[in-house]
Parts: sequence; C-alpha cells; structure tokens
Amino acid sequence: MTDTATLIQRAEDYLAKNKIFEARPNQRKRVKDPVVAATSLEDVRAAAESGATIPELANFLRHQMSRGRDGWPHRKSGDALVRMLEKDIAPLAGDDATAVERFLGYLIRHYHYRCLGAGTHARDR
Repeated sequence: MTDTATLIQRAEDYLAKNKIFEARPNQRKRVKDPVVAATSLEDVRAAAESGATIPELANFLRHQMSRGRDGWPHRKSGDALVRMLEKDIAPLAGDDATAVERFLGYLIRHYHYRCLGAGTHARDR
C-alpha cells in the first residue's frame, strides 16, 4: 500500500501551489466562489473510482479544461494536476489501485479546509 502521509503531502503541496480554493476575481458576493468548484474535483475522483487509469484521468481533465467554467475553468491548475498524477502519483501508486482515489480524496478534504480559510464556497450552489 502506498504511504498515506506522502499522498496527503502531495495533495497539500498541489493546493498550496495552485490555490484553486481562492476566490475567482471580480465577484461582488459577500462569500465568493472558488476558482475551481468542489464538484469539479469530485468529478475527477468519481472518474478514478470508476476504474479510470491515469492516462484516462488526464484525458478527462483535459476535456474538462476545454469546457471552461462548466468544467475545469483554470487551465494552469488543471495542467498541474495532470502532471502531478503522471509524474508524482503514478510512480508512488505502482500496483496500488486505490492510491489515485485516496490522493484525490485527500486533495478534496484539504480543498474544503482551504476554502474555509479563504472565505469561499466549498460547494456549488
């Protein structure tokens, strides 16, 4: 089994660098929407849970990025997640089929925590 602490650290590192939990610019609401909605992350996790391989997840993320605000609206962070899955998580996972799902679960948990600190919605409304 893949080391849990390493997967958690990778998830936290991704969020610290990409800040997808911060408020989208130019919003007039008191509580702002984050750059990437929680449902976008949950869609990636659902794809992983359905048995998608890392190349299939990369393909799914790129498709979501092409959809703009209806998918994954922040291309730079989407590309960074694809790179992390391919270069960091895949080698760690090896034969551990649950490692990618666990990584995405840790990413979503920490995302919700960071949304709280940033004063953004953690969920679409």
